[in-house]
Amino acid sequence: MNNKSDSIEKMRLTPFQTIIKSLASINKLLLQLFLAIGFILTLTYCSTINFYPSGLTIADGLFFILISFTFTFYYSIIWFLLFCGGIAISPIFRKIQSFETKFDKKKSDKTHDMSLSFPSLFKNELLSFGIIGYVTLIFIVCDYFINHPERTFKLIIIVIFMGIYWGILNKKINNKSNSFSTLYPLTLIVYIIPGVFLGGGLSLLNNSMETIGVRTQSSIIQLAENHTFFLIANDIEPFLITKDNEGIFKNATVLFQGIGTNIHVKIENFSLTVPSKDIIIGKLDSKKPTENNEQNKNPHPMAPLSKSHKTKKLFYGN
Repeated sequence: MNNKSDSIEKMRLTPFQTIIKSLASINKLLLQLFLAIGFILTLTYCSTINFYPSGLTIADGLFFILISFTFTFYYSIIWFLLFCGGIAISPIFRKIQSFETKFDKKKSDKTHDMSLSFPSLFKNELLSFGIIGYVTLIFIVCDYFINHPERTFKLIIIVIFMGIYWGILNKKINNKSNSFSTLYPLTLIVYIIPGVFLGGGLSLLNNSMETIGVRTQSSIIQLAENHTFFLIANDIEPFLITKDNEGIFKNATVLFQGIGTNIHVKIENFSLTVPSKDIIIGKLDSKKPTENNEQNKNPHPMAPLSKSHKTKKLFYGN
């Protein structure tokens, strides 16, 4: 009896074991996919700032995964909003299609089969998507008046593509006998269209880097003496000089930090790579208490350098 019950229990566990093995293989595949995507995104970003980090370790794989997740999250939100915009304009495609069919009665059945499906937006499941789409279209129109007509034109083209894709998608769903084999590559193409039209998604990539702390705008940095002297020699003035002859620079952009042994920064129009040990990075909180604002009015004991004395005050020993 015990042997029989054990065999029955093993048979019951087999489906669960299969599911667990399937999930494990899927998770492994997704992990490798996100690693690859994160690595490609990092290389793309590094190519735009002309800097490639050195001293990477295996543990930095988590960094690539984080970049991949963050970028995919931002990109998917933009894609979803544009897709909803395509759904919102689908009634226009439906009217054009019905108008064309009405005045061209000599169309063959084969041509009719090529017509797309645009369901009504007043269905319960589509109403929310339509509302989101109309809000997206309002933002696109407003973008035109914020002196971005070229970007507005690109966004309109993307929304039109999304509307056509919505018609194809509905036709595939309604026609159950139709194969979905062509839908997957089409979905992949439609998914990458916003990135292609909007400059490869570089702005989203920059935002992703800022979100995870790799890129920091409007930073205050303190550089070692040799880097300070190098910047002054290239007409980049520090805000002030410390007693150790280290320069403090305001409004610097940290282009790359977090992994590797070096940090890449940009001050004005000058880029510089420094070892992590030679730089201190800070960021001023935009919301200051009133008391601190009053204190900031007092002169700093180490006053900013005047342009006429920039070289003389660099080295206190001279």
